[in-house]
Amino acid sequence: IQAIPFYPGAVMCKKADLSINHGGSGSMNQALLNRLPQISIPTSVEQQWNSDLTVRKGLGKQILPGDLTAESLSRAVDELLDRI
Repeated sequence: IQAIPFYPGAVMCKKADLSINHGGSGSMNQALLNRLPQISIPTSVEQQWNSDLTVRKGLGKQILPGDLTAESLSRAVDELLDRI
């Protein structure tokens, strides 16, 4: 894994197995367009609303910031990747 300041989401989504995002419309739309399961960690009302819709449709998982741990993230990743 390499951390860089900016990498185009459209390019990343073509190489990724899943998306971990904040639930913003741009991040979620790119993941949906590329048929990626998503783990959203929303920090605003709009992000949580987007994330709730994705969870209800069975397209991803949501972890609220207060519930975010290495274990909760690992469990969500495993659950989503097991479905692929």
